[in-house]
Amino acid sequence: RAHACIESDYADCGPLVEHSESTNQDRLENPPFSELCPNIKSGGTICDLAKEVAAIIAPELPKQLSNNMRAVSIIALQNSLNIKVRLAYTEEHLNGRLSDLGVSRDVIDKRMVSQTNNLVCSDVDLEKFVLSGGVAGYRYVFSDGNAYLKIEVSKC
Repeated sequence: RAHACIESDYADCGPLVEHSESTNQDRLENPPFSELCPNIKSGGTICDLAKEVAAIIAPELPKQLSNNMRAVSIIALQNSLNIKVRLAYTEEHLNGRLSDLGVSRDVIDKRMVSQTNNLVCSDVDLEKFVLSGGVAGYRYVFSDGNAYLKIEVSKC
């Protein structure tokens, strides 16, 4: 399952930690290590696997993902991988093309979610990571460095 949020509007992103009504505020802000880095079937923790996958992918970067996208960095952070992808165009260019085509921004954002999910789930290392309980987060930025979308894939 993947979801997107506009990086400048984290209200759309939902809670950083899933919790029940009985969970106290301190636990939300500082979850125990065992919750962030649970053991996985293959041995070690999901945090160990995040570091391993980042070490495998990092030497391949920057990596062209398509004509208009290039993965430029990867960071393992606890139970997640954070991958930065630079687009080959600005937000103004995107909006102009969408206007010319009569396509809404929402349509292209949903397409980006689907494309990101396919990208993660078709990569052996990323799929293994997600199937083990990790989260692959893609942060898309325009060519001028401005934020576009943050998409998290947590299921394949």
